[in-house]
Amino acid sequence: MSNDENPVQPYGRAVLYLRISTKDQARRDGNAEGYSLPTQRRAGEAKAEALGCAIVDEYIDTDTGTRTDKRPAMKALLVHGIAAQLFDVG
Repeated sequence: MSNDENPVQPYGRAVLYLRISTKDQARRDGNAEGYSLPTQRRAGEAKAEALGCAIVDEYIDTDTGTRTDKRPAMKALLVHGIAAQLFDVG
């Protein structure tokens, strides 16, 4: 049986949490996501691949606040991700 007929199953599930820290990151080069989010996403995807994990969701905070009450996506990740057991790797 070839690999095409028997695909490799991922080791586990992972989610990505991406965050913009500064206003400059949010506006860079006219890209709607700025320059930081694509870089963070690529790093997260590479790590998930290295661990053999499938990315099942992505959470993004675009507010530049440093306090956790300014990070609704992080709160959602903790509530939804943990409650629904969306991911296997911390």
